[in-house]
Amino acid sequence: MIRIVTAFALLAIATPALADPAPQTATTPDPNKVRCKREVVTGSLIASKKVCHTEAEWKEVTEQARRDTQQMQSAASAGGGGH
Repeated sequence: MIRIVTAFALLAIATPALADPAPQTATTPDPNKVRCKREVVTGSLIASKKVCHTEAEWKEVTEQARRDTQQMQSAASAGGGGH
């Protein structure tokens, strides 16, 4: 029983260290730096395309996706869920 409690205690202590292995930097990214991502092509299991934007553009893309998601969720809850 003591071994189980000890194991859980060690796991609880080690979990935060395992959750974020990347060091956090206090600096903000350069908004003009170009960053590219590979995105899966809709309807394909294999094909992908390379999409490049500046950090500022990626931030705007993320914010727009968040706004769109909120709008869809609000519309779905106001309309009874669509079912």
